Amino acid sequence: MVRLDRVEKGTIIVFILSWIMLLIVGVQEQVYLESGDFMLIETPLFFKGFFLNLFIGSGYLYADRILKHIEYDIQALLWRVFITTLICTFISLCINISNLVIQDSFWADHPLINAFFFQVEFASLLITLIVAFTTWKRLILHEKKVWSYRIWKAFEIFLLVALISHFFRIGIVDMYFNIPYAVLVIWILVLCVNVRWVPYLNFSQKVASIFQLIFVLLALAYFVFSIRYYFEQPNFIVDDLLKNVFSITLFTFISIYAFASILFMLFNLPTSSVFEQKFEEISLSQSLTRTLIEGETKEDVYKVLLGNAVSIVKAEGGWLEVYPDNFFSSHQMSTKEIEYIRKILDKKGTEHLTKTKKYTFNPYIGDESNERFRSVMVVPVKRAEETIGMLVLLKTIYQGFDRMMINSVNALVAQAGIALHNFRLLEDALGHERIRNEMEIARQVQQRLLPEKLFEVEGIELYARSLPHTEVGGDYYDFYQIKDGKYGIVIADVLGKGISAAFNMAQMKGIFQALVRMNLDPSELFYHANNSLSTCLEKGSFVTACYLDIDITAKYIRYSRAGHCPAYYYKASAKEVVPLDGKGMGLGIIRNDSFFKFLETNEISYEKGDLIFLYTDGVIEAKSPDGEEYGYDRLKDFLLQHAERPVKEVSVKLMEELEDFTKDYKVDDDLTMVLIRF
Repeated sequence: MVRLDRVEKGTIIVFILSWIMLLIVGVQEQVYLESGDFMLIETPLFFKGFFLNLFIGSGYLYADRILKHIEYDIQALLWRVFITTLICTFISLCINISNLVIQDSFWADHPLINAFFFQVEFASLLITLIVAFTTWKRLILHEKKVWSYRIWKAFEIFLLVALISHFFRIGIVDMYFNIPYAVLVIWILVLCVNVRWVPYLNFSQKVASIFQLIFVLLALAYFVFSIRYYFEQPNFIVDDLLKNVFSITLFTFISIYAFASILFMLFNLPTSSVFEQKFEEISLSQSLTRTLIEGETKEDVYKVLLGNAVSIVKAEGGWLEVYPDNFFSSHQMSTKEIEYIRKILDKKGTEHLTKTKKYTFNPYIGDESNERFRSVMVVPVKRAEETIGMLVLLKTIYQGFDRMMINSVNALVAQAGIALHNFRLLEDALGHERIRNEMEIARQVQQRLLPEKLFEVEGIELYARSLPHTEVGGDYYDFYQIKDGKYGIVIADVLGKGISAAFNMAQMKGIFQALVRMNLDPSELFYHANNSLSTCLEKGSFVTACYLDIDITAKYIRYSRAGHCPAYYYKASAKEVVPLDGKGMGLGIIRNDSFFKFLETNEISYEKGDLIFLYTDGVIEAKSPDGEEYGYDRLKDFLLQHAERPVKEVSVKLMEELEDFTKDYKVDDDLTMVLIRF
């Protein structure tokens, strides 16, 4: 429960007293009207404007200060507006019901009763607008962008100046306000474009928020029609409490922003389920990691592998068998069904599965009687180069496994292979030579996580090279085809070396593989990757990365850095080398939503002959016998001298220069480079 300080308690008192004064003024004017003393009917505008501004100012100050006690939670903020609107609308409905009850009595349309009811409804409407206004402010400014902050502050200043209209009879119908009001609406529309908080809601939260905001809009419309009743009363004094610049501006802004948020959420609903599915895949992949960290047995890893694989592809049946451990487990399949499927797989040649490299397929299973399965995917389970088992997944529909499902299961099985190697390493920890052999096996597993071959893209020449410092390194790179004409390239460096870094690298591959296919903005991709890695990286570990989004049709590159070494861009026409820098922080350093403000996406265009050089810090931190690092300047000079060569030759020349610089003295880190020639 929020505890109020002295300022907040004081604002509540001022808020209540100022409304009581407005009520007294309204009732007093009605008394003078009834007495026929027309000289005293209208209270001086300055007097009414003072209490009205005091009422608005104290209400805003209290609502704004209370928000600072509330943790940033989009759902909680929207619920705050919904509940406030619901209560205020209920109060107004009670007043209207009371009017119906007394409509045939002496008090029907009595000016004093109308004055009291009007002030209560007016206060209810203003409370709704003030709470919504402070909430919209929190949502618009949550990313702390400079341009949003400046536009908002200017808008607040305008509203503050508009409060002056309460001291004068300045209505929205005045001739000199018509043109500025059109400009004001455009200003409000610019503010309402800022709905960047919507993607942070899942599908069910968006649906709930849409209904909440629709209710807010309906409630505002109800208030308009309800208050119009008082303007139609012949013996009732209606002042300009609502018909002024401030009130109409606030009402317009609240309504338009709520409507814009509803539209944006409706447009985002179709993609929400895709995001949730991908994050579910990431979470299932990470459960293998937790199984290993918690010290479970190999049998537990096997069971988690089968359960997660079934969940990822939504299989209706399947089984996992591991030969050396005599392990077998099935999912929703009878013994008769398993034997029947085995016979079909033998006809397809899967008896050679253990002797060949890992592969997947989804054959058409015939129309044999009483068989529910119509498609199958078979994945060999490998430990290093040894095939130790087989994972079989089945569906009741034809062609039930697409390429994305196959890639997801492959990444999951590869991660399970890393886990199994860790178990084997632990079992052999007493023998140093055996540990070295297992590290070599783990290195081979890690190498399979890197691309087996580079993309062959017309107009782009690619080359990559990675040299781990130990048998198993923490450097990672990959290439993705996002869609026709659009490609993604990532390079990353995991803190640490050896099996721990390689294990984290396996998790990264699964996470990036799922996120890249969503075609996200580079900074958004790193934001979601940070959320996923934060749940599985041990404390103190982090990952640096750089991601390029290349559009070969439009010939531009969008990139973002997460604390990684800045890539170098060689512009052939100008014969100059420039760093692709920009702010960014390593993944896993900050493990909350504030990580997003440390990211940014940059964009450059490229021309034929240009070169991009991606690398890890093992290049610039290579040391000479005197302890001097190779550094950024030497790397830049090298690229200026050799960037025109073929990309593979550039890599070879750089390795020769590093060997000459270090004289085989000291290389303390993994060394990876990726070159892209356009």
